[in-house]
Amino acid sequence: MFDDFETYTSGSICSHATHWRASSAVNSDCTRVSSNEAFSRFQSLFIDDNSLDEIILLVHSAPTYAIYTIEFMAYIPAGKSGYFNMQAALTPDGVPWNQALMGGNVFFNCDTASPGLGIVSGVIDCSNIDHSFTFPEDQWFKVTCVYQLDFQTWDLYIYSLHLGFRESKISLPKLTD
Repeated sequence: MFDDFETYTSGSICSHATHWRASSAVNSDCTRVSSNEAFSRFQSLFIDDNSLDEIILLVHSAPTYAIYTIEFMAYIPAGKSGYFNMQAALTPDGVPWNQALMGGNVFFNCDTASPGLGIVSGVIDCSNIDHSFTFPEDQWFKVTCVYQLDFQTWDLYIYSLHLGFRESKISLPKLTD
C-alpha cells in the first residue's frame, strides 16, 4: 500500500481513507492532513501534542506470514516527542484499541528532555528501555520496520541504518486504559 497525502484535502485523515482510524474509534479524534511541514511536495500528517491524535494505519490484507515491511518519513521537532508501534492483531471498528504488540513500542525523545534519543520498550511508557538509538531532530528521516511474521521477529532501521538488534516479541492482547 502507498498513501499519498497530496491526494487529500486538509483536515481529518480518517474522513479521507478507511485505512486510517483514531485509536479511540472516534473519527473526530483523528489526526489531520496539514501543509505545515512536508517531506516532498506540500502535505503530511500532523500529529500535535494532544492525546487524542493517536492514529492507527490499518493494513487491510492483515498479513499473517512471510516478510512485511512498513516505511515512512518522520519529522520530530526539537523539544517534542513521537511514538509508534505495530499491532499483531486488529482491533474491530468501533472498539477502542486493544494492545497486541508485534515488536516494541518505539519512542522518540520519550520524556521530551532527551533530544535525539529514541528507545524501544515492551511497555507503553518510558519506564523500561530494551534498546536505544539516535535520531535527528528538526529534519525528516526514514523509518523502516521489517517484520518476519513466520518467526515473529522484527528489525528497525533509522536512516537505513540497522539498529543492531533483531527482536522476537509478541505480547498477548490486553485492554489498555
